[in-house]
Amino acid sequence: MKQEVTTKGECKYTLPTVYSICIADIRNEITRLEKKWDHQEEIFDTLTDTSIYNKRLRPASVKAGEPVIVNTSLFLISMTSFDEIQTEYTMRVLVRHIWIDPRLSFPENCTVTRVTGDNWHAERIWTPLIFIVNDKNADNLLSTSTGEGNVLLDIQPNGQVLLSRRVHLRLICKMDFWKYPMDKQTCRLELESSILREEEMILAWAEGEPLALNNNFYLTGFELVDYTFYSSQAEYWMTGNFSRLLVTFQLEREFGNFLLEIYIPSILFVVTSWTSFWLEIPAAPARVSLGITTLLTLVTSAKSTREKLPKVSYIHALDVWNVGCTGQKTTARWIKEDRKYCHLKFINKVPNYLRNYK
Repeated sequence: MKQEVTTKGECKYTLPTVYSICIADIRNEITRLEKKWDHQEEIFDTLTDTSIYNKRLRPASVKAGEPVIVNTSLFLISMTSFDEIQTEYTMRVLVRHIWIDPRLSFPENCTVTRVTGDNWHAERIWTPLIFIVNDKNADNLLSTSTGEGNVLLDIQPNGQVLLSRRVHLRLICKMDFWKYPMDKQTCRLELESSILREEEMILAWAEGEPLALNNNFYLTGFELVDYTFYSSQAEYWMTGNFSRLLVTFQLEREFGNFLLEIYIPSILFVVTSWTSFWLEIPAAPARVSLGITTLLTLVTSAKSTREKLPKVSYIHALDVWNVGCTGQKTTARWIKEDRKYCHLKFINKVPNYLRNYK
């Protein structure tokens, strides 16, 4: 016999009916959780509907007269491929921009806590057009035409937008080689607004820590000593003033490689050339071969090192070292010749009957 459950309204439900209602509620809850991402897409489609949202208008257009402030931060992954001849280096970095767009604020009855997307979502909202001033590729920093996985978009309920992009940059670095290879270089990364002037958009460094290094940060050939941040204004006579951000990296060249490849071998060559002092004076072929070999080795080493640097009008610290080593070798050669000359002069003054005397 079926059991009945009586309610206050004199409605009667059988136990199987109650069981079916509970199962249906559980299924609805599971379906609601599974459709959470779909709900995010529905919210995003509603907020970015072209009938109410124009992605060509900056957020500050909602509040007339106020520029939009774009807070910027960097996450440095690696700095590699320092090319002294081309005066450039490559960098892999995550560039993050945060700004407020009131048009993207969630409705009050919305249960979604955030909207997360990729380049497909970023192409449907307003994003700041920013380019790298000293990038040799002259590529727009926030171009969303790159492949998936390089762009991350995050929208908060209050309309705060975070746009992060992983980029690979080929940057120009003006280098000074006076003290090469014991030199220190200062390289820059410059970001500037591409279209909007300073009265329409301001670039600012994020509060706290604008630059963070990867735990496995990779840097070749140099050691990162320090870095500093600047905010400036780029003035153009024809187009106006644009906001610009700069970060400078103080780099110190690693000396161990040059010590093993240049300094220790050149010292050994110079010391080797001194061994001719212990050769007998009549052993001219041995002295000549040893002297020419060490001299050509020093000249070849200096030439190969010079080819790795750009053609500049001043001398390097390494040039002074190479000239010093060559001078030491030449001085040793002069001493040997003077020794030979004195020996021959003495022999000529000795009577013939004493030359073979033992």
